Amino acid sequence: MPRSCHFGVPLSMIRSMALPRRTPQRPNCWKTHLIRTLTLAADRSWTSTVPAITHSPHGDFFKRAIAQRRVFAHAQVLGRLRFSRHLSYNSHLVFNLASSLELSHLVQALKLRQCERAWSIYRSLRKSSRNPAIPTEVVGDLYALLRYARQLTVMEPAALKKDQQIESILNDVEVSGVGKEDFLAFVNDIPISDYKMLHRAIRAKEPEAAITIFRQMVTMGDAKKLTRSWIYQLLHLFSQGQESELCSEVIEYVTKNQLSNMSEDDFKVSTDIYSQFKSNNGAEATKRLYSLMETGEVAGKLEHLMWVAYHWKQYHLLEDLFQAMKVDGTIPRCESYVFLMRHYQKSKQHTKALETFQELMSSDIKPSIEAFNVLLQVFSDQRATDQISIMIQAMIDRGYPPDAASFSEAMKANAQAGNLHACIEYYHMMRDLNIQPNIYSYNILINAFSEARNTPEVIHWFQAMLADGILPNHVTITTLIKAFASDDPEATVRNSIRIFEQAVATGIKPDVVLYTTLIKMYADTANMQAALSIHSDMLAVGINPNVYTYTSLIEACVNTSQMDVAQKIFHLMKETENKQPNAFTYCVMLQAFMKVQDVDKIKELYEEAIDQVQSGAIEGDHVLIDCLSQAKVYLSEETAMTIEVA
Repeated sequence: MPRSCHFGVPLSMIRSMALPRRTPQRPNCWKTHLIRTLTLAADRSWTSTVPAITHSPHGDFFKRAIAQRRVFAHAQVLGRLRFSRHLSYNSHLVFNLASSLELSHLVQALKLRQCERAWSIYRSLRKSSRNPAIPTEVVGDLYALLRYARQLTVMEPAALKKDQQIESILNDVEVSGVGKEDFLAFVNDIPISDYKMLHRAIRAKEPEAAITIFRQMVTMGDAKKLTRSWIYQLLHLFSQGQESELCSEVIEYVTKNQLSNMSEDDFKVSTDIYSQFKSNNGAEATKRLYSLMETGEVAGKLEHLMWVAYHWKQYHLLEDLFQAMKVDGTIPRCESYVFLMRHYQKSKQHTKALETFQELMSSDIKPSIEAFNVLLQVFSDQRATDQISIMIQAMIDRGYPPDAASFSEAMKANAQAGNLHACIEYYHMMRDLNIQPNIYSYNILINAFSEARNTPEVIHWFQAMLADGILPNHVTITTLIKAFASDDPEATVRNSIRIFEQAVATGIKPDVVLYTTLIKMYADTANMQAALSIHSDMLAVGINPNVYTYTSLIEACVNTSQMDVAQKIFHLMKETENKQPNAFTYCVMLQAFMKVQDVDKIKELYEEAIDQVQSGAIEGDHVLIDCLSQAKVYLSEETAMTIEVA
């Protein structure tokens, strides 16, 4: 009987996939890496509780392996970042970016045109006593970047903020003794491309400005470079304003210049469906799609309709559209296979994803690296580390070298399976193949050691990321906050706020997950006022709370004995469309009512949660099932006591 992976697909199927051959460029060290990685993946004694590579009894093995490599510039960088095991690990040691900011960080942010980050770094440098004065030329570049961003701003609050920042720059210049006119002589305005101005006109819903810019791009020959997304956004703008002539003008240009393989009539149909989805009229758009498929009127439109469905995350339509494509006789492009595979991967239909991939390999269509990466994501979801090793070897053998996303999925799978040594080896493979690890790669490593409660290695990989010239993002910060959590809630909050403030000072934009993490920590310390303050801050910067945010606020209410407020938040959540209570919310509410011994509320919520699980409205995970079991036992005991008293 053939050996199979988790979901019943024979390994021989993966090995025998008909990958089109290209000229292989196989690194000399690959076979050594593969054998080592397979050995590590097979060693089930290594779990997430094992010490890190630099402190493990197997460390010498890896050091010898690294020493045998010929050229490793990255090894020199990482070597400088090794930590003494006697050091004290805390948030002051790992995350003190604001005090370590230098002028080069500001120059880099300006070069990348990261306006908010550049402004935050500038303010931090101005406040620092150890930094020398910022050169006038650099301040001039920041002034130019702020003016550039101001011209592209659409929303009034954002425009007002940019005006205030520009005025602040001028005030700083005058305080430093430089005249305003002399300073402005240093400023070289950043030219704004037609692409940027067109995007602004679309966001500002200015059809006249948009068509003027589009015509200018046509004259200059730049309109041919417009992506499909931009064209659809432009057409949607004109359709909303009943500018049918402008729609026809754009569609005529697109079809005549072969930017699309559809006729003008077909393009108008796909544009109408795109606009319906964008206008939150998905039911009508879906109805029209199925009507077109039933009447056979989808010929020539299917590729674009699949893109429209995928773009608006209407994944349930992809399978039917793909089948209609086969019936119609349309040969799907690789993009359509990737869309369908992603749908199967997201919906956990892993066998179908693999079958779709094999169908792609059996066709005459040239596969893309995205197709391989989706399959690696499927294996990563299953923690199928052996299959990932085989797949990456097959890619190398057939001349499809993996990229950073490929290796990141391999790292993620091994990290989730607890194979931290193999995870690190994939990182070194990337380096050996001259592939630059990205922020996603480093976040996987940092999170892996955070989950393993290995703070020294969290620090090590965070510092390695900085040494690699990669700045942390909101995901990194959230992971660091969790890594420095301790048994002392007050200490956890202090560390978290310090890391959060340092992140903001260096221009890292917090997201809903980061804000929710802070609210959760304040909830655990029963600091309702601070939790509400964080909630107000996130609303002030335009970040929309999610279901976990409000569930954390409910926890804060429960921990401060404000059950009436907790119930109000819970009922308000049930009245919303996109913040419906989930399994976590029901657990928090059930445990709260059991804590205050409110039998009637427990019974009501217990029955409601059961109905929600049975209807599929919420997913009955093991945490909710355990909580429901506790509630059932509690209700049984209360009923027995009532009968006994009677």
